[in-house]
Amino acid sequence: MYSAWYCGIEGRKYCGRRFFEIAAVYRIRYRFRSPLSLTIKTRKMPIDEDLVRFIHTSIPSVPYLEALLLLRSEPANPWKAELIAHRLYTSVTGVKELLAELCAAGLAINIDGTYRYNPQSAELQQLIDRLAQSYSSHLLEVTRIIHSGTGKKAQIFADAFKWRKEP
Repeated sequence: MYSAWYCGIEGRKYCGRRFFEIAAVYRIRYRFRSPLSLTIKTRKMPIDEDLVRFIHTSIPSVPYLEALLLLRSEPANPWKAELIAHRLYTSVTGVKELLAELCAAGLAINIDGTYRYNPQSAELQQLIDRLAQSYSSHLLEVTRIIHSGTGKKAQIFADAFKWRKEP
């Protein structure tokens, strides 16, 4: 009635009804997860509050962050807008707007049509390094922070205090 079933977890062959029932429960409960995922429990580390505040106030979109991190990956290498557009799978005009925003924010510099990563201060560079590390380990959390509505409201509130020229 029951055939032999090979257990990949323990590497043995089992016959009999009892093991077959246990294996069925295992397959249903754990949906073929790897054995390591059952034994290793990872604890999610929250993203620091100052980093969340920086994301809300300084990172308007995921492509903006991706362009920043791409420039940061090779700071000595001059990047052309076309190459960045190719790497980010976006249009060249959109990337040029992103790069202009990065230069205006003091995160990059434009030298003869090429762009380089150049944060204004060491403190800003450390903050971006922490953001890059958090983005690589907590991708979903960082993108949720970027797309959250509370950050946009905070940005609108912060923009209300900027000095502007009267038209």
